[in-house]
Amino acid sequence: MLIKHLAPNLARSSRFWLSLALCVCALFGCAAPPWRRTATPTVSVPAPRPTLAESSPAPVTPAPTPVPEAYAVSGELHLAVRENIRSLNPFATTNDSEAFVTRLIYDSLLDYQPARGFLPNLAERWEFRGDGSRLTVWLNPAARWHDGAVVSAADVVFTFGLIRRGTLPGWADIAAAVDRVEAISPQEVQLTLLDTREEILRRVCTRVPIVPAALWQAVPEPATYANLEHPVGCGPFVLEFHTDAERLVLRNSQRHPARAPTVATLVIDIVRDETRALQELNEGRVDALGWDAQPAMVADVRDHADKYPGLHWNQAAGAKQRVVLFNLRLAPYDDARLRTALAKAVDVAGIIRQAAFSLAEPATSDPFAPSSQWHDASRAAPAYNTQAAVEALEAAGYHDTNEDGIRERPDGSALLIPILCAKVETEQKIASLIVAGWKAVGIAAQAVPVAPEQVLPALMDGSFEAVLTELDLVEQSALYDCFHTSQGELRGGRVVGRNYAGYASAAFDRTVELLLEAGNDRERLDLTRQAQRTLAEGAPWLPLFSPNVLSLYSETRFEGWSPVPGIGLLDRHVIVGLVPRD
Repeated sequence: MLIKHLAPNLARSSRFWLSLALCVCALFGCAAPPWRRTATPTVSVPAPRPTLAESSPAPVTPAPTPVPEAYAVSGELHLAVRENIRSLNPFATTNDSEAFVTRLIYDSLLDYQPARGFLPNLAERWEFRGDGSRLTVWLNPAARWHDGAVVSAADVVFTFGLIRRGTLPGWADIAAAVDRVEAISPQEVQLTLLDTREEILRRVCTRVPIVPAALWQAVPEPATYANLEHPVGCGPFVLEFHTDAERLVLRNSQRHPARAPTVATLVIDIVRDETRALQELNEGRVDALGWDAQPAMVADVRDHADKYPGLHWNQAAGAKQRVVLFNLRLAPYDDARLRTALAKAVDVAGIIRQAAFSLAEPATSDPFAPSSQWHDASRAAPAYNTQAAVEALEAAGYHDTNEDGIRERPDGSALLIPILCAKVETEQKIASLIVAGWKAVGIAAQAVPVAPEQVLPALMDGSFEAVLTELDLVEQSALYDCFHTSQGELRGGRVVGRNYAGYASAAFDRTVELLLEAGNDRERLDLTRQAQRTLAEGAPWLPLFSPNVLSLYSETRFEGWSPVPGIGLLDRHVIVGLVPRD
């Protein structure tokens, strides 16, 4: 339901931790709030819904249209990614690269663009009826599976039935939101919804990958099915060749009924070394890097244009906030006064300048990402002020009684704070700057670098005191998943949800519960703002900065690159929008 996970990602660029988070979601799922699974809430949809209604003609069955003729395609696009692609199961991707490829092979009912709203995809028309809880879609008669079969209402019913079984980890919010899916005719489907929040509608309409019933009925375990042998989808690209270790090749299906790409072949090369990737990009063997570039890489291209002829870089609003997350289950981190004092002792501007090469924005005390519609930029983070930090520590009872330069906890032990961080240059640089700030006010802090893959397990089992990580909150439901008390409980040595900090507030819990039950936009916004205020006062994390999404690409062979805010280049819309140069 949410966060895509509170996760670090940097193995690094800011997408690495997101990949880890998606993996966790795939493995353990996203539990829907219990009241949403068992109750039948009363929902209402604000009127009008311009982006929906404007595209929804009268509910009549459209006349069949012919399959489009093959269109002109050309060019071989090479994209470098860092992660192995071991699964093409659209319901169980474990990293960004897998998710990207499956979005090219499979398709959803509708598409969505922030500036234009919902757009046709497999469905050529749609309509919301009644109070908005009944959605009718008419499939495009030209839509075909890659084996030539017609995409039918039966395929849509089967796909949603697969999700509604509740056995696919990470799809619990969709399973809870959809009550019934019925085939009205071979090309007409009606969905009855229990949850009509805009974010849920977008997921139902644009993120559910429709699969062919005739083939997937024979899959015994859909949650673990790798789907690497000739996956049959209805998206703009078809899998042609795949090796787990090195390369994956996709070719244009030339059958897509909506917006079709002009790229003939997409070659995805696995290149883990960033220096090598940048070299191959500069030498023309790769057209773009399929991950968020490190600030140091972009700064090098930015500052030495003569060294990188033909390369371009782009920065867009980020989808995360870099933070220090505290384990509030442990003393003294359960003391909000201490956490606030620690925030005042960190020179965020210096960190942005020295570690992010000025390619980031200061974070706020609002957990929502800058690219989220719910982000409240007015919630300023604590200002850097060493003297104020010292005064706050003294007032909270953290004194240097023996005058050895190190403050003591109330129990008399030295105030030592180990900061867990990924053993990656950028991460270690950030951690060292934080440590320097804390030492200046009498705290014996130290950075504890570990292998990147060890950070997330530490978050999940609560075996940390402070950790350098990321908040990745975009949708309202992320508030529940990341901060509701129930999602921070430790069971069997593992955190139930993604409230890794163990934040617990009865007032916050009630606000979020009301938020998920709210029936109109005004009420949802008011409750979101209330939850944001409560979190800011509780200060369960130390805000640092919001990394910009940094993209590196070449326009030598293709033009039309348009990185997506919060995502970058690893997005289907980017590929579809490219035009080969003559």
